[in-house]
Amino acid sequence: MKTMKPLLSVVCVVSALALLAACGKKTEPTPAPDQGSGAVGAAAADLQKDVSKAADQAKDAVQGAVADAQKKAADATAAAQTQVQTVIDQAKNLVSTGKYTDAMSILQQKLAGLQLTPDQQKLVDDLKAQIQKALASAAAKDASKAAGDAAKKLLQ
Repeated sequence: MKTMKPLLSVVCVVSALALLAACGKKTEPTPAPDQGSGAVGAAAADLQKDVSKAADQAKDAVQGAVADAQKKAADATAAAQTQVQTVIDQAKNLVSTGKYTDAMSILQQKLAGLQLTPDQQKLVDDLKAQIQKALASAAAKDASKAAGDAAKKLLQ
């Protein structure tokens, strides 16, 4: 997520530039004054064409930069979501093998600071609740067994 903040900042800046370039006020060409000389009018027309061409090139460059930034942001988001899902799957596997403390440790360490989707957050919360319930059950079972063993020793 730390790499997402600068990337999102770049996307915002580039988007703002694209918006300004696309929404800029279009100026109508001013008619050249009639001075009897066609050279001045032709030079003005050529200058206006060059300015218009440069503006179009700048607009295309900004749009390309925006597209690149959006693609990079989407790629980074997809990678982060894949990483989160991998951690969730690892924790589920550990729970299924009875390694509850390892599963809880992975969830807490590897998901710290990552942005989760609402569905992923619910899944993680449910998994944590399942782990805590299993740990409590295991602790109660161990305590009961220890008490039973102690009673047997006393009766012997």
